[in-house]
Amino acid sequence: MKKLLALAALVLGLASCQTEPEGLDVNVGGSMNTVVTVTIPEAETRAYSDSSQSSLKNDVLAGDATLRYILQIYDEAGTASEERLVKYSDDKSVNFDVRLIPGRDYQFVVWVDIVDGEADVDKHYVTMDANGKSTLNNITLIESTWKAMDESRDAFTTTELIKDFSSQSGITLTAKRPFAKLRVVSTDTEALNNLHITPTTAVVRYSTKHRTSFNAYKGTFGDATLDKTHEYTIVSYGEDVEKGANRTLFTDYFFADNDIVKFYFTVNDQNGNPIIEEETFNTDIYVKRNHLTTIMGNILTDNSNFTIIVEDEFDGETEYNVNDIKSAFDLQKAINDATDGTNTVITLGADINDGTFPIIVPENKVITLKLNGKKITTPEESTDRHYYAFDIKGALTLEGEGEVKARGIYN
Repeated sequence: MKKLLALAALVLGLASCQTEPEGLDVNVGGSMNTVVTVTIPEAETRAYSDSSQSSLKNDVLAGDATLRYILQIYDEAGTASEERLVKYSDDKSVNFDVRLIPGRDYQFVVWVDIVDGEADVDKHYVTMDANGKSTLNNITLIESTWKAMDESRDAFTTTELIKDFSSQSGITLTAKRPFAKLRVVSTDTEALNNLHITPTTAVVRYSTKHRTSFNAYKGTFGDATLDKTHEYTIVSYGEDVEKGANRTLFTDYFFADNDIVKFYFTVNDQNGNPIIEEETFNTDIYVKRNHLTTIMGNILTDNSNFTIIVEDEFDGETEYNVNDIKSAFDLQKAINDATDGTNTVITLGADINDGTFPIIVPENKVITLKLNGKKITTPEESTDRHYYAFDIKGALTLEGEGEVKARGIYN
């Protein structure tokens, strides 16, 4: 755990109590101590190596890298404290000791990002001007450091008004992202492996513009004005691609409210030859603040067949392309590929009746199966265990219209 460092002590409105007699009850006009706790719910779990997860679950806090927690307090007139409080920690929460005057309104503004070392130096986002003055009411991105597949660009924020502050023992603030995360996941790794083709470099050229600024005090975004192109090397998120696992081709973090993006996509192999060239995702791709948008399918072999999933708060669910699950073999492979301990949502793309049963749900798998109006049918004339639909050792939930017309579920 890295050392906690407070750069400044915050004292608001001390002028009103400087002449008060020693020992005055702080609840009668004087300032009083309180603790402000800033929390990031996800920071405690790391090293997932999973592109569906946040930066803090992908082990970016290595070496000197750490979280920078910034707290600035505004008074009821909207005037910020002269100095902001800053702490550094790998932990999911930090405490700030502040002095406030009861009976007044205060706006608490938080910004948390990843920086290199315990120095108040901006890395990806401008939070102070050239004179060292805090600019949380106008945070702007540093375009030169905006690279694809860079988990260190993740950040968190919150703003909260506490009216008529009283002698409460503490204040807790939970920060969430002002970003969307966008990723592209290819499900056709096995086909490319058979051809000895490895996706190695890529170019993403957005045909829609991006937002470049965020007002943390108000929680609002600036207009979308920036054109952006990424040229990058495809990095590994730990997928076992040699065995045909899905491969992450692209991830990106960017300011987003409730927006639409479109982009052109080129992917090259290990010899620099294009696998797909200037392919465009023509449909509107919805991206939302604090949400993960996934484009998934046979991106490199059949670009016309993909699914777009928008998930709340990077919750780690994985949803398989509806067109991929058309047989008991497909379903079993999807279950086997599911991340241990993380709910995997699988949607049937066709009736399943090929006789490869039972489908086994291992004890470390958590599966939600959306029937999607389809049937799972096993040979009814047999009483042998082989023809039970599922052998459940882990967890399986069935959702939606459809039918499991089989001898039952064996467990």
